[in-house]
Amino acid sequence: MPEVVSSSHTAQRRWAGDQLVTASYDGSVRVLDVGASPAAFRLALSDEGAEFSALDVAPDGATAFLGDKDGCLTVADLRADGRAAPAAEASLHDKKVNTLHVRGPGAPRATARMTGVWSG
Repeated sequence: MPEVVSSSHTAQRRWAGDQLVTASYDGSVRVLDVGASPAAFRLALSDEGAEFSALDVAPDGATAFLGDKDGCLTVADLRADGRAAPAAEASLHDKKVNTLHVRGPGAPRATARMTGVWSG
């Protein structure tokens, strides 16, 4: 039996140091700090209107970049609790964001049905 279980369906998972960050279609972002005792998932963001389909995490592990089914990019502070609002949001286009990749000092890259690159 695993030591820590998340009961929500996750769309994306990313490791950031000792943290496992998950994003779900229900608009939740959870963080598991494997170095904590006891280890448990902590809700970092809950956005009921979002259906997150893509995720990447800044190299410092403090910021999540999330894409959703409507082509929006959401930036979230992973140090916040589940009541926190997204730090920033932007509409990239009108199609689902399939992948996100962070390069350099937190500049997100996103792809969708039609390939596009956005630099921040």
